[in-house]
Amino acid sequence: MVSVNKVILVGNLGRDPEVRVFGNGNQLCTLSVATTTTWTDESGERNQTTEWHRIAVFDKNLIELARQKLKKGDKVYAEGQVRTSKYTDQQGIVRYSTQVVIGNFRGILIAVGNTESDNQIKPVVERDPNPGNGDDHESRSASVQERSSVSTE
Repeated sequence: MVSVNKVILVGNLGRDPEVRVFGNGNQLCTLSVATTTTWTDESGERNQTTEWHRIAVFDKNLIELARQKLKKGDKVYAEGQVRTSKYTDQQGIVRYSTQVVIGNFRGILIAVGNTESDNQIKPVVERDPNPGNGDDHESRSASVQERSSVSTE
């Protein structure tokens, strides 16, 4: 039986991207993304709920995109895998942490628009999980594109 671990989120950044560099030179970018669901209840009252998602980006090209182009409030499209970690806190209590992981060569991060105008052109970097001939990692480079939304005026 085949299983799939894939998450797609479209939401707004709750804070600027946080990038950490480790002693071995590897980097990690952490994003906090809010998704909001809106509905009307039986009495006609409009309601909404917001869920917060942690995204960990390990791909160096996507980290550069986030570092240079993303800021609090920007709308993003993120595609990755769910990963749950188990740890013990300082009081000895076992806790679990769930996040969306965008790893090397597996995942997509797209800047959809910004808070000033949804018609702005933003750079797009995405990874193809099944690139080219697959001989080596060098053939799996990121593609940078420009996208703009279409005005409905």
